[in-house]
Amino acid sequence: MNPKKPNIGKDSSPFLPKLKTTLSMSWLVEMIETILLMLLVQLSKSMIPINKKIKGKVEKFKSDAVTGLSFRKDGKLMAVGEADGKISIVETKKRALLRTFKHHKQATHALRFIGNSSYLATGSDDLTVKLYDISTRSIVRDFIGLHDDYIRSIRVLNENQNLLLVGSYDKKVSLLDLRILEQKAVQTFEHQFPVEDMDVFSDNNRFVTAAGTTVAIWDVRQNQIIGSSVNNLKTVTTCRVTSNDTRIITGSLDQQLKVLDVENFAVQYQTKLQAGIMSFDITKNQTYWAVGMNNGDVEIRCRRTTEEEGKVIDEEDRNDIALPQLEGKSKKVIRNYKYFYRGIYERPTDFDVKVETERKRRLQDFDKFLKKFQYKKALTSSLKIRNAHVTIGLIEELVQREALDIALRNSTDEELDSVFEFLAYNLADSRYTVSLVPFAEKLLELYASQVIQDATTREKFEELSEFLEEIIQEKDLMMNLLGKLEMILDSNILQGETN
Repeated sequence: MNPKKPNIGKDSSPFLPKLKTTLSMSWLVEMIETILLMLLVQLSKSMIPINKKIKGKVEKFKSDAVTGLSFRKDGKLMAVGEADGKISIVETKKRALLRTFKHHKQATHALRFIGNSSYLATGSDDLTVKLYDISTRSIVRDFIGLHDDYIRSIRVLNENQNLLLVGSYDKKVSLLDLRILEQKAVQTFEHQFPVEDMDVFSDNNRFVTAAGTTVAIWDVRQNQIIGSSVNNLKTVTTCRVTSNDTRIITGSLDQQLKVLDVENFAVQYQTKLQAGIMSFDITKNQTYWAVGMNNGDVEIRCRRTTEEEGKVIDEEDRNDIALPQLEGKSKKVIRNYKYFYRGIYERPTDFDVKVETERKRRLQDFDKFLKKFQYKKALTSSLKIRNAHVTIGLIEELVQREALDIALRNSTDEELDSVFEFLAYNLADSRYTVSLVPFAEKLLELYASQVIQDATTREKFEELSEFLEEIIQEKDLMMNLLGKLEMILDSNILQGETN
């Protein structure tokens, strides 16, 4: 049972106001500028609040639509793909057009800068993948015939930036090694549905793909799926991995934006937006994220940090909501019973690992004193429990450590009262006699000199002596009884033999 989460996609939410830009005829161009402003703010050191005012436009595109967009890692260059296949390189600060490439014949959707270098990898609907060197305006590599359908995503896999992942509508993801001169894929990952989007984990050994309604994590080394999940009713169009590799954020045409746990694909958070989601991205520090929808709207959300503490102000528990929250004052949230009972009906999956935990044994007071070698306190503490088994065990331990005289020496009147009382109750018990007789002998040895000097001590020993005399008398009576029984039994045996 999952807890109810606030629907951050509706206008009725009082604490999550949204920033929405409704675009005109050149809505895609304005969308690019909005995302550009978002990234520039993220790169700056100071937190600047986002508003609806557009601070700059790039109106240098002549085609009907902009189909792809990619920023270089340092944010200084932006690559824009258009519907006619043209690729434009724009300098973000001055918005100057630096380069134009017209080698693709159809729309270019997949663009990716390789680190902070001058290389740009592109994928087009003409089924080709090209690697450009922007500085020399040349094509370094040209991959033809890799895929049989439109190419929709490109990702750089490793830190050395020589491995590329290419996703296509022909239900395949190709792994390209730029160090090899052959124009073919090193490895191919087969899917059941057309691949819409993908993203790479920071360990560079795994990547996540969105194909149809399925979100899957792949292991590059083993060429197999580690785990997959189907949590949407319509096609998943975008997927992103958070910077700490613990969450996967997906967007779908069913208007659902969901946050999945990497370990078990459990839905940690979800929200329904106003229209189908076409694109999504989030900054590395998870401060800003933007969603592009098929109704022409771009929704941008941000969260702020306090200047003093540098902590994020969240409206909900950060363990429950992985997405950043909008600016606003934190307020106390009263949880109902559904919050505390969430997840109790969840069943374990193949990915769950049960961790066996041993409950830490709580030590008694006499055990703590014994560990600290405080033998007198240990004996006094065990006598207070009034459990003969515990005290006898402690006495045997003291005998083994040769610390019995330390525990009995220099005892106060109250401590001696407890010792004599314990002897009086348990010395006659045959189960404890073997252990208590040496204990009583040690007590007599230590305090025999005080019998003449101290009247209180002499009185205690006299009481113990009287008690022992009673025990001896009882033993004598039992021995007499035993002798009589033996005589009776022996006489019966003799009569039986004579007869």
